[in-house]
Amino acid sequence: MSDETARGCLQDSYPFARAPDGAPGGGGGGLNVQALKSVPEEDAGPTRLGGMTLRKRTFVPLPALALALVSLTPCPAEAQQALTFEQARTAMDAAEAEARRNGWNLTILVADADGVPIYLRRMAGASTRSYEIAMAKVRTALAAGMATGDYGQALAAGRADTIPNGITFEGGYPVRMGGQIVGAMSASGARGSEDAQAVRAGLAAIGVTP
Repeated sequence: MSDETARGCLQDSYPFARAPDGAPGGGGGGLNVQALKSVPEEDAGPTRLGGMTLRKRTFVPLPALALALVSLTPCPAEAQQALTFEQARTAMDAAEAEARRNGWNLTILVADADGVPIYLRRMAGASTRSYEIAMAKVRTALAAGMATGDYGQALAAGRADTIPNGITFEGGYPVRMGGQIVGAMSASGARGSEDAQAVRAGLAAIGVTP
């Protein structure tokens, strides 16, 4: 956990730890060091003095208290923001293996959320045209936010807008992780359903359900 994340978790769960406006680190976003220094740990019990009942309090040193509070404060895990090269390679290897098992000569493409290729593989026997189609499938899947086959059905039913140079048959999928689109994967060179089968095998290898 980074220092910034830990500080945010501490302040969210313990409001007294926020520094007031005008104080160092104030403005509602700082850490109230003075407040942390004076947080009582426990009541030591009553003491009688001259007819008066006094209560003793002990205090926890700042470092120990801060560490204890942060370690006990749950923070939500951050969603993955980008498809990694290692994930792209794993997906590519699995998709190629599926293609080879079935005798399909494909061009397979894995791209980031902007449609820029991360990993490209053109198998022996795949046509030069298959690269252009694979790229168009990636762009369509990202623009539509759905598989190219689903986009084709939605377009025919009037539920989707036309995407310039969009592909309406199978073989392109957006890659979602943590509810966010982090990239896209496509294949071209066989029938649309066969291209799609190879891509689904690749996505399954990195734990993604199309």
